[in-house]
Amino acid sequence: MTLAVILLAYSLVSLAAAVALICRSPVSSSGYSRFAAWCATLLFLLSHLMLLFLSIRHLFRPVGYTYFIGCLLLVISSRWLNGRVLFGQTHWRHYAVTAGIFAAAFALDWLI
Repeated sequence: MTLAVILLAYSLVSLAAAVALICRSPVSSSGYSRFAAWCATLLFLLSHLMLLFLSIRHLFRPVGYTYFIGCLLLVISSRWLNGRVLFGQTHWRHYAVTAGIFAAAFALDWLI
């Protein structure tokens, strides 16, 4: 249950950022085409939507950790692609914080 609540909150915040980015029409500042910027943003949106739905399902019926790990790998890779395509850079601290949130959620779910 703890895992679902933490990842639900995380996915809602990330989805709000994705919607804000889509509303302002994503443009690459790193030389990629506008189409690549839209694709990266849509992958970001879809991966976080998948995390949201998986978290909601986990609230009502337990979902195996394998599904969460697969989804979280997709989320992290979409974040990396989003940073690379839209902003032309990636910061390892950003991914360390994201992985830390996921690890803490798994640890709390396992302990509680």
